[in-house]
Amino acid sequence: MSSAANILVVDDEESMRIGCTQALAEEGHRVRSAENGQRALALIDRESFDVILLDLKMPGIPGMDVLRQIKESDPTSLVLVITGHATVDVAVEAMREGAYDFITKPFTPEALVAAVDRAFAACSSRGWSTWP
Repeated sequence: MSSAANILVVDDEESMRIGCTQALAEEGHRVRSAENGQRALALIDRESFDVILLDLKMPGIPGMDVLRQIKESDPTSLVLVITGHATVDVAVEAMREGAYDFITKPFTPEALVAAVDRAFAACSSRGWSTWP
């Protein structure tokens, strides 16, 4: 990885947030996290992120609704949906709503880093990076 991304991890499972944060920070990325959709949307209002990792099953605002709000406020946002409740229908709906990619839990740190690197490469090639 030649440059670093500004990443937001949104998941209600603390262990998932910590694991994702550690794996991505070890690669040199700047990582913030949120435990629910409301907190994520508040962070997104104050800060730009290159890549957003978003769990679909969370208490409060469902992940799919958070995805819609993210894409309404910034259609260029690259959102990687992460879920342990994957079905073809859910994946199709997430992609229709603007998700860049879909990652099924459980995943390895290497798979996570590879997915984020692909997304960040896409945004970097378009000059969208938010963090030098």
